[in-house]
Amino acid sequence: MTVFSELLFLRGFVIFVYLGLLSVAAFMDWNTRTIKDRFPIGIVLLGFAALFLFPEHDAVDRLIGAAAAAGPMLILALVKEGAFGGGDIKLMAAGGFFLGWRASLAAAWIGLTAAALYCAVLMLKRRLTFKDTIAFGPFLALGLGIASLWGDELAYMALI
Repeated sequence: MTVFSELLFLRGFVIFVYLGLLSVAAFMDWNTRTIKDRFPIGIVLLGFAALFLFPEHDAVDRLIGAAAAAGPMLILALVKEGAFGGGDIKLMAAGGFFLGWRASLAAAWIGLTAAALYCAVLMLKRRLTFKDTIAFGPFLALGLGIASLWGDELAYMALI
């Protein structure tokens, strides 16, 4: 194996583990409405590995990514009780650190859009009202997963 193929393998492995953590966190949140801290912690650890494996995103880009989407979520949660759970905020911050700021904003947009569409369908079917809450983690995980594959490209397309 060449150094290039080994690096490519490691990058693929890190993405695979990242997507696995997101999947388990999403299913857990869907069923229990909680996201255990081990998932954001695991994603942050992958983010540190990604500093070396994905050098196109430096540490500053990743720190901005952690704050870019999770910061507004935290502010909303402080202003309106129940707007977002702590697990959702931590998952988004960890995902932003893993992805960088452009992809984290794309992930937040995808997650919010998917959740809004889901809620709209349930409201049309009269299964959900404005007083009800949903598990938001699965939608964030969807956005973070898609953004891990095409986040930077989606962010650049949105800027054009």
